[in-house]
Amino acid sequence: MCKKEKKKEKNYLLSLVKKHKQYSGYIYTTITGQVISSLVAGSFGILFKYLIDAMNDGNESLFINTVIILAILFSLNIPLLGLRTYSIGRYTSSIMADMRNELANKATTMKTSELDNMHSGDFVSKANNDLGQIRTYFSTHLQFSIRLIVGGVVSFGLMLYLGWLLTLITFLATPVFLFLTILIGKPLKNLVVKRNEKLAEVNKYTQDALGGYVEIRTYQLHTRLGGKIKQAIDDSVKLLFKTAAIESFSRGFGFLSRIIPVIILMAVGSIFIVKGIGGITIGTIIAISSLSNAPLNLLFHLSNIVNNYKKAQGSTKGLLKIFEYEDERTSGSVLNINETHPIISFKDVSFSYQSESSSSPVLNNISFDIYKGEQIAFVGESGCGKSTIIKLIAGFYAVDSGSILISNENINNLNLKDYRKNISIVDQDTYLYPGTLYENISCGVINEYEEVPEELVKQAAISANIHEFILSLPNQYETFAMERGVRLSGGQKQRITMARACIREAEILLLDEPTSALDMENEMIVQEQLQKLMVDKTSIIVAHRLSTIKDVNQIFVIDKGNIVEKGTHNDLIALKGKYYDLSHKQLEKEREAINE
Repeated sequence: MCKKEKKKEKNYLLSLVKKHKQYSGYIYTTITGQVISSLVAGSFGILFKYLIDAMNDGNESLFINTVIILAILFSLNIPLLGLRTYSIGRYTSSIMADMRNELANKATTMKTSELDNMHSGDFVSKANNDLGQIRTYFSTHLQFSIRLIVGGVVSFGLMLYLGWLLTLITFLATPVFLFLTILIGKPLKNLVVKRNEKLAEVNKYTQDALGGYVEIRTYQLHTRLGGKIKQAIDDSVKLLFKTAAIESFSRGFGFLSRIIPVIILMAVGSIFIVKGIGGITIGTIIAISSLSNAPLNLLFHLSNIVNNYKKAQGSTKGLLKIFEYEDERTSGSVLNINETHPIISFKDVSFSYQSESSSSPVLNNISFDIYKGEQIAFVGESGCGKSTIIKLIAGFYAVDSGSILISNENINNLNLKDYRKNISIVDQDTYLYPGTLYENISCGVINEYEEVPEELVKQAAISANIHEFILSLPNQYETFAMERGVRLSGGQKQRITMARACIREAEILLLDEPTSALDMENEMIVQEQLQKLMVDKTSIIVAHRLSTIKDVNQIFVIDKGNIVEKGTHNDLIALKGKYYDLSHKQLEKEREAINE
């Protein structure tokens, strides 16, 4: 049973090569160049035989001709070396460029549920550590391995040609060293995978330390987080020591495999000359000795070749695992909004986040209808499932049971990319990507390849009440969002995201507590702009301040994943239920804040 499992183990490095087979020509060129170069180098060994024999026999003509041929062959070897280096360099650069692009694309196409279960530090670690080790293998170790293997095999063949019996006796012990080298290097792949996982942990904790420095300093978490980082580093160092121990032990066998054949060659070769066996001459022994450097180098570095391959396998396995995560679907029908049906309809929807730590239900059999042009709000205690509804409407997750209909079409049948062209979102966590403010606003345009007119961007900024502020900056709209010295307040960032939503002119507007992180003054400014943004749009609002949703068409009160109340603000206040309690508590907090 164990044997079957081992046979089925995937060769990840070979999978990577096959995945990028369009660049195989560079590898073939490298191998071909190395074969020719090895034949040329091997010819030196044979020519040395004739050179020595010519000197012993006093054959001047043979001696001069041999020297001329040696000079010609040596000059041929120089361009071959350049060709090999260029080819392997192009191969490595091409694969690395593709892999970086594929990783960046994967980060944007993975299912949200898959991203939830992966720390961003893990992703970054694989993109840096694993990809770096693979680059080193292709750019350095692979060329080194090809040179040794091809050179060793070609030279061994020429040695057989010169004296097959002497050559076979010389390398009699080789199979034993081959077996021991491979056996010793066997655990390396798994050790490298584990070591890279530990390095990913270090990256993860370091990223958390940078992102959460306020909480870490406030709550004095230095020791706790530092302890976790130290433990991860210590574990990775222990694995590094194990890797080094295996490599050094296998090198010992490499040294023996190199020195023993030389001793055998000299001893047995002398006997062959004395007894006249196989026509062996001094020139033959010198030629075989010269040629033996390549196969002996192969034997000496065989442990390195195997170990480097195993380590590259481990790194490739970690990297390619990312590509095994499921992507969001790209197929499906185009949305046609039909005003005779609700634009959004939840039918007995239940949902839970599937994670390693929990899979408890977040929503339980909820149902509601939202018609085109309506303004709908969801309220409730923190963690009740309000924001989850927004994510489900955006198609980020699939429901556990029930169905979500968009204009009477099941969301599971829609092309998500096309469907999301009908959605704008203003989230509580503002996101500005590394680029200019102009780019951050214009990226809201539905056609991502369309040249966005400057006036359209400015009009969106004016609508979001951020235009005057942008004009006050030294570089105005060409200011980089992440630029040092340009500090944007929470309200300014939020208004830029509102301008992005405004320029999109989508039918559905999702507002997920967009003012929750703002102070009272900024909240009032942003709320005023949001009211303008919601005009003539179907707006779904998750609100933390109930005073901002008094005028919406309908309010749904969520409690522990269930809709417990629904109606207008006045209806729900009159009901004196859950909504009334939430409103009363909020008013008390506001009064206390004013009194303070």
